[in-house]
Amino acid sequence: APTTEAHVYSRHTAPNTTRLEAILTSIIHAPCLTYSSGLAALHAIYVCLKPRRVSIGEGYHGSHGVLAIQQKLCGTALLPLDCPASDLEAGDVIHLETPLNPTGEAYDITQYAEKAHSRGAILIVDATFGPPGLQDPFQWGADVVMHSGTKYLGGHSDMLCGVLATNNQDILAVLKEERVFLGSVMGSMEGWLGVRSLRTLDLRVKKQSANATKIVQWLNNCKKADGKERDAELVQTVVHKIQHASLQHEDMAWLKRQMPNGFGPVFAIWFKEERMARRLPSLLTLFHHATSLGGVESLIEWRSMSDRTVDRRLVRAPLVPIEQGREDAYATWPPIVTFIEKLGYVQSPSQPFYSRDIGRSFALDGRIYMVFGDTFCNDAGVSSNTYQVIPNLDTPTESHYLTMAPDGLVSPLIEENHDDRDYLAQRVNADKRVGFWCFGGIVETNPGLGWVWYQRHIINPDRSTQLTGTGIARISHDKSKPNGELSSTRMPGMMFEPGEPQFGSFSTLLVNDFVYVWGQKDTDIFLARVPKDSCQQRHTYEFWNGREFVPQIDRIVPVLQDMQQGQFFRSKLFGPQLPWVFIGVTRWADNLLIIGAAPTLEGPWAPLPLFKAEGMRERNAYLYCMYAHPWATQHEEGKLCVSWCDPWPGGVIAAKLQFQMEAAIYWGEIGLEGHSSTIYSSARWADILLIRVLEYVLASTMSEAREVTTMSSVRYKQLGSPHRLRLQGPYQEAVEARLYRLQRHIEKVVKEEEAARRAAEKERTLMERIAACFCCQ
Repeated sequence: APTTEAHVYSRHTAPNTTRLEAILTSIIHAPCLTYSSGLAALHAIYVCLKPRRVSIGEGYHGSHGVLAIQQKLCGTALLPLDCPASDLEAGDVIHLETPLNPTGEAYDITQYAEKAHSRGAILIVDATFGPPGLQDPFQWGADVVMHSGTKYLGGHSDMLCGVLATNNQDILAVLKEERVFLGSVMGSMEGWLGVRSLRTLDLRVKKQSANATKIVQWLNNCKKADGKERDAELVQTVVHKIQHASLQHEDMAWLKRQMPNGFGPVFAIWFKEERMARRLPSLLTLFHHATSLGGVESLIEWRSMSDRTVDRRLVRAPLVPIEQGREDAYATWPPIVTFIEKLGYVQSPSQPFYSRDIGRSFALDGRIYMVFGDTFCNDAGVSSNTYQVIPNLDTPTESHYLTMAPDGLVSPLIEENHDDRDYLAQRVNADKRVGFWCFGGIVETNPGLGWVWYQRHIINPDRSTQLTGTGIARISHDKSKPNGELSSTRMPGMMFEPGEPQFGSFSTLLVNDFVYVWGQKDTDIFLARVPKDSCQQRHTYEFWNGREFVPQIDRIVPVLQDMQQGQFFRSKLFGPQLPWVFIGVTRWADNLLIIGAAPTLEGPWAPLPLFKAEGMRERNAYLYCMYAHPWATQHEEGKLCVSWCDPWPGGVIAAKLQFQMEAAIYWGEIGLEGHSSTIYSSARWADILLIRVLEYVLASTMSEAREVTTMSSVRYKQLGSPHRLRLQGPYQEAVEARLYRLQRHIEKVVKEEEAARRAAEKERTLMERIAACFCCQ
């Protein structure tokens, strides 16, 4: 039990360490003593016991180092862990590490306890990798339990600690007396940090164990797959084997009893070649390449860097507890895309492939739909707008038309009426037709009911168009047709005339009781809002003037500039400080996907170039209509599904993006509060521009890097709007100078290293792909 005596000398007792020992005693289920480190605790128990023989297997090299000192001082003999019981005598020690460092494999404590006790020996269990919450070695016969509290008991990479626990009062008394003279006591600060850490111990280790098991199962499934899937092919190319207690299927009878709440947070990967194990840790983004474990960072280590006794192909990976509401993982801002996977065209596997564009998705009555623009139905004709249902949310490229005629013509969602025909008749040109394009998507305002703002265009034979305004239509799910077919009812006239921003036809979003509608005029984007039940009434709209929403449309100011198409949506991707995200494409930088994030819907937005999209048929084809599909991927894992269109005879291309992640931490004083505010400073913007250039240098050809360098220089000069950041004076000069020097340096380095780059390209691509797949899990 903890001491009740007065604290007179800290090498004997101190308030913080005594309190820590009291808490540890209750959760380890035996009286505990703390030490200055895990190895100090291990040294103390061997000084106490003075064993003639120690039976020990593989494991932490530090433990073997302590025993090497014991051999030198006392002549202690070392026996294999699985030596016959007859080799042991009373007073000898079996030193059992479970789970094992660095492989994560577990051993049956009961088996070794029976072996030790049959000979009068003592069983010491190093349970560092199986902390309280995952296993209780005393329940299965351990005499002494040791922890390196630096790891999971500390849990924050900010303290050193060792723990010894035993129910043997004789051993405990000697340990306590000898600790005074060994001098290996914990400091008071470390004692305070330890108490803090134990408050979240159970939460952390169980989630860390679950995360490790999830990745291990993914790797193992890939190893056993037929190799046709991309992930399986990549894993099988580089991974030799995976080791973790969860893969000990033949031992589950005792293992599930010994570790009922998880199989440990650490696992090991053997790669097929040493160079792969050496390179992978430095390619990951969520995982940090470092030794140690148990803290709030997901670590990975080429183990040979700190332990020369292990196979040089081995990589050790301890997991951090990443979970919504506990320790959230967010994509970094400015964003970095670590992997792009083009999924292919959005199309029906059982219906004809039609060339079409837009591809804006929306939810209505529990189903996901996608609305398109001009749809070329082969010989059947052209529909100016169509829609499909997405039957399986796990396969966003699979869609299905619900209104296809026998000749293959797809019925439009928004159909012509007599007003349109009268409008055309006044132009006396039979070759012209009317097109209705729903760039802003459909917003559901009540279950099964929504609104769509559509642009009406007169389309000439040469494909040139004339905007005649933006109208609005009521969209509903036809309850008489169980397949999810939709019907539309157009409101009379146009809601917005050609000279006004086309509100609702750029992007729409329901927030509480208002529908927020963005509209485009020239290349400027404006914002308005309307009560969700009054969308068809023009007088109920309010317009953003830079400070507030007002009823006068002539007082509007843009929230974004230089945009062609795009979408605003709510997302957890960049954390609670930046809950609103924009994805789009500019007019002046074709194929360049732009992303922005903001603390409020009104902004301020800081749009940044993300990457250059590619077509399916032609890599450099002109692409447009870039949208996000939040329903298709897990934002909390840094994933986002997007789409873009390549020109006729192409279609809508879907792709998955993986963003680089950064984990917020448990406590506010060391969290990421205030992070978002710094990105709007001039110095930060200069860094953003340079980061974007460097990324394109690494990911693209030299010509593309030079183009982005030039584009970034132009970009900040165009930030003249009061709603954008301005760079002036020394900041502007500094950025220009840095960009110029960087461009010159890039050209020099590329010229010198081009030959070496080509030789290493194949290997680099392979390792980056497996790293990206590893991070996605």
